[in-house]
Amino acid sequence: MFDMLKAKPFLINILLTFSCLFATETKAQKLKFQLLGTEDGLPASEVYNLLQDANGYVWAFTEYGIVKHNGKRFVPVCKNLPFEESTVYAICESPGKEIYIANSKAHIYRVKNDSAFLVKGIEKISYKIILNNETIYQMQVDDSLNLYFSTFDNSYKLEKKSGNIIPISDFYNEDSVNVVFKKIGNSYFFIKTHDPVSKNNYFKLVDSKGLLKKVGNRYSFIKTHDPVIDNNYFKIIDSENKQQVKQKYYSEIIERDHLREMNGTYYFLSKYELISIDRQGRIKKTKFHESTINLESDPNGHIWVGTNKGLYELNENLEILNYYFENLNISDILFDRQGGMWVSSIEKGIYYCKDIYTTYYDNIPELSGNISLVKKVGTKLFVGTGNGSLFVNESDSLRKIDMNNNGSYITDATIYDGQYMIGTKNGGHILDENLTLVDKYFQPFERIVPDGYCNPYGFGGEINDTLVFITAAGIYKKYKSNLFLGPQNMFKTRSIVDRSPNEHYIGTPQGVYLFNQRVYIPDYLKVLEGKNITHLKVDSKKNIWIGTKGAGLYVLTQNNHLIRIKNVPSNVVNNISFVDDTTFLLSTNKGLFITTKSVIDAASSWRLLYDNEIVFAEEYKDKVYIATKQGLVAMSKKRLFSSTPSPLYLESVTVNDKKIDCRNLQLSYSQNDLYFDFNILEYGKKDPSFFYELQGPYGDKGKISGNVLRLQNLQPGNYRLYVYLRDDDNRIKKNVLYIPFYIKPAFWQTNLFIFEIIVTVIAICVFFTGFFYDRLKKKQERKTMITRLIIEQRLTALKAQINPHFISNSLTAIQQLILENNIDKANQYIAKFSFLIRYTLNYSDKSAACLRNELDIVDLNIELERLRFSNKFIFEKQIGNDIGLDEIFIPPLITQPLIENAIWHGLMPLKNERTPKLILKIRITAGKLIISVIDNGVGRPKIMPGAEPNKRESKGTWLVMNRIANLNRLHPQNKSEFRFIDLLAADGSPAGSRVDLLFPLNVLDELYDNKNESLNN
Repeated sequence: MFDMLKAKPFLINILLTFSCLFATETKAQKLKFQLLGTEDGLPASEVYNLLQDANGYVWAFTEYGIVKHNGKRFVPVCKNLPFEESTVYAICESPGKEIYIANSKAHIYRVKNDSAFLVKGIEKISYKIILNNETIYQMQVDDSLNLYFSTFDNSYKLEKKSGNIIPISDFYNEDSVNVVFKKIGNSYFFIKTHDPVSKNNYFKLVDSKGLLKKVGNRYSFIKTHDPVIDNNYFKIIDSENKQQVKQKYYSEIIERDHLREMNGTYYFLSKYELISIDRQGRIKKTKFHESTINLESDPNGHIWVGTNKGLYELNENLEILNYYFENLNISDILFDRQGGMWVSSIEKGIYYCKDIYTTYYDNIPELSGNISLVKKVGTKLFVGTGNGSLFVNESDSLRKIDMNNNGSYITDATIYDGQYMIGTKNGGHILDENLTLVDKYFQPFERIVPDGYCNPYGFGGEINDTLVFITAAGIYKKYKSNLFLGPQNMFKTRSIVDRSPNEHYIGTPQGVYLFNQRVYIPDYLKVLEGKNITHLKVDSKKNIWIGTKGAGLYVLTQNNHLIRIKNVPSNVVNNISFVDDTTFLLSTNKGLFITTKSVIDAASSWRLLYDNEIVFAEEYKDKVYIATKQGLVAMSKKRLFSSTPSPLYLESVTVNDKKIDCRNLQLSYSQNDLYFDFNILEYGKKDPSFFYELQGPYGDKGKISGNVLRLQNLQPGNYRLYVYLRDDDNRIKKNVLYIPFYIKPAFWQTNLFIFEIIVTVIAICVFFTGFFYDRLKKKQERKTMITRLIIEQRLTALKAQINPHFISNSLTAIQQLILENNIDKANQYIAKFSFLIRYTLNYSDKSAACLRNELDIVDLNIELERLRFSNKFIFEKQIGNDIGLDEIFIPPLITQPLIENAIWHGLMPLKNERTPKLILKIRITAGKLIISVIDNGVGRPKIMPGAEPNKRESKGTWLVMNRIANLNRLHPQNKSEFRFIDLLAADGSPAGSRVDLLFPLNVLDELYDNKNESLNN
């Protein structure tokens, strides 16, 4: 179709876009690529070649060096090469899976263990190649490890045994100065270019002995640039009489390794043409305007051609399907063994597609958004969108159906009376057998529903010429001329299925209803009442599969037994579909899953096919069509049943922060902290994981996310470490790595030393150590207990001093109120005072109180003081959000003297200078609990102007300071603090005071433990 295409790449893009937007058909669903650049480990954006080695690593050869992908990013290899030797133009792999590289200096290296070693004998010709301004661009290694390599003008053979370099034309008795020997599939090729005698350039297809090989009933001889007739043509040689039959075509010189074989058809790429020859010798070709660079075929049967202006995707008939990377110079194409595709460019690095079996419809705007319907109806697949577009797939091509600018959400489709019924939220539409819209300009469902407008949300199956559908208005059932309308506005319907002509099940947000002459929930479905039903599906055995939002998956068997499937990967099930009787697809909010066993069987398991929120999935012909929130996706059915385990390798072992040799892990007793770094070549996965089992003196097993396993504090002995992946069903171990290692015991851990020590220790323990150790331990325990009791008694005594001090002040206040004849206030004071006394007595014998209880006492104290102070001061509590009032314990009543001093000696003397304010601030800073009592009173200078200090304040302050001192005797390493800070105004005058109590949190934790211990005792 595109054989004579001569448009530039941008014109091709325009044509493809117009074909998607305005034509009636589109076939060009596209792959999705991500760009890998220098931020992913590439040393340069100019990439020349790609290679996947026998172990599964993908290598990239760039302008500034060689790297390979370890499953996470590109890492440098062949670091022993000097920088000027690291630009590689040609690569190949030997039959023994060794990599050979040829660089810009015409040197050839053999790569072993990620290091490069110069091939002996190549230096004999390297200088000549560079002197002639040539480059090695082609290499091949045969079974005897003889190395063939070519420049643009010459080809050579480097013999493995002798190290001699022989011109390849002499070796094969050919008259050409440039012949490349290459094996494609089971065929061998001589690629001849630039014959100085006849100026002929051609391919000759030969067998392993160099004899002409058949293609169909003829031998093939591909020839270009005949100087005599000035034409380029193929020569087809008859197998019997060897006579040539000319078929003239415009062609160009065929260069490098542009030959591929697929299903018996050979593909040849010239500078501007792609030519194919099938088994019968038939020739096809496609011409490109750009200069071609490389040729590859993928497992889907598509041909890929890289050019200096982009990348083309063609089918086996050489029809162009897609065009990628406009105006990029495509240097190489690689299909890895996991179903991924790598495309290198000269300008922008590498583009990676993680799954060539999954294609996208991004080039069709209607299909790159909300997909509302994917359903097989008869022999066709219907795809509807939320904006009213409808597509039909008939022969691997989507055709857009004229819906007369419907614009409304498409809900469902079915067949009734030989026509296609299409439901939307705006009404119903009918298509005839040719998919042409019937009654274009009015509601065609008026013929079915006489009362006029209806909007079908879902159709039942066509059974005995019966049409059943659900709408916002209710349930309709039409059989010939009879029409039944079920209950209206009873529930918001979601899905409907038929199990017999008179048995219809309806899914709603309130459960599953049965429509059988009436609409109701039968007893066997009462379990689902109130559950949000998303989808109903009937299988070939008349089982009804029920998907829910939040409750998982259920099955109603044909004998009305309801079973909940317990092993589903998600409780949000959007859609269920069947590939066959034993293969199920489950669309969930966590992705599309498949199982190939009986789902009712508890032993069945699900394998993830596509990681995204999936709305629908429907198998149709050789693909599965998937509706995501981002648009329509088509997945080849090959992906349903193929699973290639990813390679797993040990990259390095680090012991005590130093990498060691992985091949012989004989470790000393101190080398017992090990890091195992693995390469998991799961290129398409963001977060790889693996399993491990450790056997030995210490055993362990588990699953690790990432690629590093750490084993710590291992005892001496022999260990066996098994590391492996699992198959997609998470059952069978794949790619098991066995890593033995041995940790030597220290000399004091040897049997002889241990025996000697045991004998000595037993003797000493029997006669000396046991007796004196026990005696010393008991003495120390008694001393510690006595010290603690003394200190605790000091703390209790101090509290006893504080309590009378407060009581005396309170009683004086009550007496003053009575003398002032303020009886009501005195009664309030007495009530609150009595409650405070009870509260205080409750904690008088305790060494710790939680912050909440301390604050309760503070509140009572403030209320009492406010009664005395006629509510003339403001009190604020500022408690940090991270303070656990019930989890932090402090010495009880520790704040009471400080608050009392602040009120009586700081705020009361203000005499209306400013509004009195008291703040209690509690916070945690730097591992300490800080309790601050802040007032804006007269400050200490007015209270103590050089005279003798106020005894009442000094007494309360002295008590608190002594309690802190005693607490520090218990905890000398973590001392609590008492700070008194004078607050000054801007002019230097006194503006109040602040007292800080600082308690280390670990000291408070011990108070908490002691409190609990006393409670337990």
